[in-house]
Amino acid sequence: MDKEKEYEYNIELENGKYNMVLTNEYKVQYLRGGEVWVEDPPAPKMLISFMDKFERLENQLKEAKELLDYAREVLDDVHLYDSEVYKEISTFLNEGE
Repeated sequence: MDKEKEYEYNIELENGKYNMVLTNEYKVQYLRGGEVWVEDPPAPKMLISFMDKFERLENQLKEAKELLDYAREVLDDVHLYDSEVYKEISTFLNEGE
């Protein structure tokens, strides 16, 4: 089953070993290896708020990286690839690789 459609939120941790999910029935679960490990942990409203904030921040970071990648392309097109800004953008974008 597609995890993106199976859960309202799905936060992957430790390269997929663990997941904190909110089901379509609005139940918080912790998964380990894709199987339910903890169901209905304490403070579900706080956890749902955390998942919402995490998703928003993750989306903002993705958008920021896309904008920086575009800025790097523009700098490259105008032959500013040896500028300090270009180098800093490249270093930041290459950190996750």
